[in-house]
Amino acid sequence: MKKKKLITISFIYSVVLIFSSCGSNNIEDQVEQLIESNDAEERTEIAYSLADSLDTKASKLLIDFHSRTQSKKYLVIDALEVMLKRYSEKTDIKLDKCISTITDPNPQHSISNKNKISFIVNGLMIKNSSTIFQKSLAKSLNNHGKPGIEEIVKKWKENKSSKELLYTISLYPDQTIEYLSEKIIDDKDAIQLLARIGEPVVNVMKQKMGNSNQSIRFAAGDVLVEMLKYHPNAITNLTSAIDKNGVRTIARNYPFYIRLGQPGSETILLKALRQNFSTSMCVDYLNCGSKMLEDGATNIARINGYEVTSGFMGHSGPRWGSGN
Repeated sequence: MKKKKLITISFIYSVVLIFSSCGSNNIEDQVEQLIESNDAEERTEIAYSLADSLDTKASKLLIDFHSRTQSKKYLVIDALEVMLKRYSEKTDIKLDKCISTITDPNPQHSISNKNKISFIVNGLMIKNSSTIFQKSLAKSLNNHGKPGIEEIVKKWKENKSSKELLYTISLYPDQTIEYLSEKIIDDKDAIQLLARIGEPVVNVMKQKMGNSNQSIRFAAGDVLVEMLKYHPNAITNLTSAIDKNGVRTIARNYPFYIRLGQPGSETILLKALRQNFSTSMCVDYLNCGSKMLEDGATNIARINGYEVTSGFMGHSGPRWGSGN
């Protein structure tokens, strides 16, 4: 009986020692053990333990080692990737600081911003990750500016079904909107993404519908027409203007209504042109593909002292209902 009891005690003692070696009080030892280990599974377990500590010391020590070594930099990159994967399961308020230490741009880090953006994008692709994890990565992505936005848009184009990426884009939309708005003329994906972001995009597109460049005016209208599929409530002030006789609203945003091409809206569109005449607005009406608008615009142009000629009519313009 004594022998059996001694064996049991010895086994418990060894378990306690192993557990203690992975505890948060031994982060330095764990980092050293991770770097020295030749076993991939063991390195993963240690990286999980470092993440579970929710102590930024772990990632700081790994980053410091990365700056001092030449041959084992990849071990640090792998370990940080594993730690981020572990973080995706957590909801602790300390998580934000842990993630930003790894992923925020920092000129003192030897890990490149390109690597960090890769960390962020890969992390955002993890399904069923915690909200605080997603928000922390999104904030860090925003801190990277245009390079981060470019990478997240590229990844979304490769995987358009990713709700995680769309959620990230909607969290910090300002730089995303600025980046995508430059591409709406020739990039249908940019129009799609802007439409899916919803309300934060609306005022930007309204401004662009007043642009002197016709292609920009009507691409902005396309964004808002597309938005009807995803966020109809975001543009109720536009859609309700037809029924509420909102002539001024229609005049300011007429590219949207031309792209929408709603049957029966031609009368109020012509009223908007009569009361808010400009040559660019008239030219767009004259070439929109709606006979009622083109005939009406011809008469309104003449009333305002302009003669509509075939050359004038030959202008390449927007098409009625083409945003649908």
